[in-house]
Amino acid sequence: MNNDTREWKDGVLTATARAIVASASQSESLTHHYVVSDGDIDPEWIESLNSVLDDNHLLTLPNGERFQFTDNVNFVFETHDLQYASPATVSRMGMIFVSENDVDLTAIVQAWWQKQAAERQPVLQPIVQQHLPTLLQKVSKLPTVIQTSTVGTLKSVLLQLQSCTSNSGSEYTTALVRGLTSNLMSTEDKRKVSELIYTTMSEKLSVDQKKQLLNVYFNAQVGAYELYQPTQTTIEMEELKATHSHSKPAVMTVDLQRSVHTMKNWLQSSSLQSILLVGPSGCGRFKLLP
Repeated sequence: MNNDTREWKDGVLTATARAIVASASQSESLTHHYVVSDGDIDPEWIESLNSVLDDNHLLTLPNGERFQFTDNVNFVFETHDLQYASPATVSRMGMIFVSENDVDLTAIVQAWWQKQAAERQPVLQPIVQQHLPTLLQKVSKLPTVIQTSTVGTLKSVLLQLQSCTSNSGSEYTTALVRGLTSNLMSTEDKRKVSELIYTTMSEKLSVDQKKQLLNVYFNAQVGAYELYQPTQTTIEMEELKATHSHSKPAVMTVDLQRSVHTMKNWLQSSSLQSILLVGPSGCGRFKLLP
């Protein structure tokens, strides 16, 4: 609700509620709806759902509009903790605690494995069944930029592996490096983990490449490792420039080349994952365009 104009604009939850009520009105009352909220429980919006979570199943908006839900509508909140939720909210829900120690990583890997093409499996099998569990165990003990779970790190690695375009073990090795080191806080830890990965995978690097492990990438066109080189090539962000006339294209530095190669696998249309970019104060902001 705009406090000045009193104009109402639907948010994510409101738009979802409107779609569910419209669906129920079309004789689809037997369809079960699940509204899943993934993230922290914020009192600013969770308190508005208290009347939805109790026996009334009624959502009242600040503009006076009301939505009456039926018993086939379920709300699921996936969150790390409930420190910001009030007792009124907690008492209206059933709690399911899933410990990270009880999550079977093997089952996640097997589900992912069954979706891979047959020609990729001979190369992937020793990676995901022999090397990956040991590497995950070592990385999970290191400090990270954003707190995450072992499952989160595993999914990042599997997505990087899935994005490989060849059956070369070298490309899969660089995918392991990107998936396992992208969230590590210390540059030294990234270098040590990268060194461990190349050693574990029995990959041979040149002297210069060993000195710049974080700048090594696999060039699929030549089928060999290469180093990112400083360049004056720019990324033309036409849409961004049209919106902000003062915006300048980004110069493809070595760090930016490495970051773009890491991010693009998460942003492919076949996977299309949400990502969070974190940097020091003053590093600036930019918009990722499709």
